[in-house]
Amino acid sequence: MSAITFIKELIKQQEHHSLEFKSSWNVEAILNTICAFLNTDGGWIIVGHNEKELIGLTDINENKVNQLKQQ
Repeated sequence: MSAITFIKELIKQQEHHSLEFKSSWNVEAILNTICAFLNTDGGWIIVGHNEKELIGLTDINENKVNQLKQQ
Protein backbone atom coordinates (compact mmCIF):
# COMPACT_ATOMS: atom_id res chain seq x y z
CA MET A 1 0.00 0.00 0.00
CA SER A 2 1.40 3.39 -0.95
CA ALA A 3 1.67 6.21 1.57
CA ILE A 4 -0.98 8.22 -0.29
CA THR A 5 -3.41 5.29 -0.25
CA PHE A 6 -2.75 4.76 3.46
CA ILE A 7 -3.44 8.43 4.27
CA LYS A 8 -6.64 8.36 2.20
CA GLU A 9 -7.79 5.32 4.20
CA LEU A 10 -7.06 7.12 7.48
CA ILE A 11 -9.03 10.18 6.34
CA LYS A 12 -12.08 7.99 5.68
CA GLN A 13 -12.17 7.09 9.38
CA GLN A 14 -13.46 9.08 12.33
CA GLU A 15 -11.21 10.17 15.16
CA HIS A 16 -10.56 7.47 17.71
CA HIS A 17 -7.96 6.52 20.33
CA SER A 18 -5.19 6.29 17.72
CA LEU A 19 -6.27 8.83 15.10
CA GLU A 20 -6.58 12.58 15.51
CA PHE A 21 -7.22 15.33 12.98
CA LYS A 22 -5.68 18.80 13.35
CA SER A 23 -7.09 21.50 11.11
CA SER A 24 -4.24 23.91 11.77
CA TRP A 25 -0.49 23.80 12.29
CA ASN A 26 -0.45 24.29 16.06
CA VAL A 27 2.87 22.97 17.39
CA GLU A 28 1.69 22.78 21.01
CA ALA A 29 -1.47 20.84 20.11
CA ILE A 30 0.47 18.48 17.83
CA LEU A 31 3.10 17.85 20.51
CA ASN A 32 0.40 17.20 23.13
CA THR A 33 -1.17 14.62 20.84
CA ILE A 34 2.21 13.01 20.18
CA CYS A 35 2.79 12.73 23.94
CA ALA A 36 -0.64 11.19 24.43
CA PHE A 37 0.06 8.65 21.69
CA LEU A 38 3.46 7.87 23.23
CA ASN A 39 1.72 7.10 26.54
CA THR A 40 -0.67 4.65 24.87
CA ASP A 41 -0.37 2.41 21.83
CA GLY A 42 0.70 5.11 19.35
CA GLY A 43 -1.38 6.64 16.62
CA TRP A 44 -1.67 8.89 13.61
CA ILE A 45 -2.11 12.65 13.35
CA ILE A 46 -3.55 14.09 10.15
CA VAL A 47 -2.73 17.83 9.92
CA GLY A 48 -4.75 19.94 7.50
CA HIS A 49 -8.02 18.05 7.86
CA ASN A 50 -10.91 18.80 10.21
CA GLU A 51 -12.55 15.34 10.17
CA LYS A 52 -15.01 16.53 7.52
CA GLU A 53 -12.91 18.10 4.79
CA LEU A 54 -9.37 18.80 3.70
CA ILE A 55 -8.42 22.29 4.85
CA GLY A 56 -5.12 22.34 3.01
CA LEU A 57 -2.28 24.05 4.76
CA THR A 58 -0.15 25.72 2.12
CA ASP A 59 2.31 27.21 4.61
CA ILE A 60 3.69 23.89 5.91
CA ASN A 61 7.24 23.45 4.73
CA GLU A 62 10.33 21.50 5.68
CA ASN A 63 11.46 24.20 8.11
CA LYS A 64 8.23 23.93 10.11
CA VAL A 65 8.49 20.15 10.20
CA ASN A 66 12.10 20.39 11.38
CA GLN A 67 11.02 22.88 14.06
CA LEU A 68 8.45 20.37 15.30
CA LYS A 69 11.10 17.62 15.38
CA GLN A 70 13.39 19.82 17.51
CA GLN A 71 10.80 20.50 20.20
